[in-house]
Amino acid sequence: MAGDRHFVVEMERAARIQAAVNSAPVYVYQFGYRGKHSLSEEISGTNIDFGAAHADDAAFVLQIHYHNTEETQQDKDMSKVLVDIWSSFSRNGNPNPDAPTFTWEPVTPNGAELAYLYIANSSHFEMRSSLDLGHREFWDSLPINEPQINVNVRNIRQSTREEL
Repeated sequence: MAGDRHFVVEMERAARIQAAVNSAPVYVYQFGYRGKHSLSEEISGTNIDFGAAHADDAAFVLQIHYHNTEETQQDKDMSKVLVDIWSSFSRNGNPNPDAPTFTWEPVTPNGAELAYLYIANSSHFEMRSSLDLGHREFWDSLPINEPQINVNVRNIRQSTREEL
């Protein structure tokens, strides 16, 4: 629940804003793969499987102390897939690998639904879309007293053009 509030809602908001104001495509993914180890072990002090945790994906690309991706073949395969995705994006701005087994669609500027790639494991990728990923409407309805920038992304592109 806190993950929705602090990560998913703000990621969705940022992706929609970036897609509305940039000419470069914006790609979003949700990482659903829980490897042999997870950041949740470090945080909880247990090895209970809470599913994929925030930043678990980074452990498959970067060497991170809490996660050894060489212990299982499934983790090695996931590491290869994510390195291919991140490398492809850094080379040409498109995260679809050279030999894709999936098609990753960018966020549609000013679209009602947010398109994103769900990564279940190294061989299961699925395009999904959501009107309210992370339950943004619920979180925005609460009287949370924190600095917020409320942006109507549907109007950004038009106002940006008028300013230019």
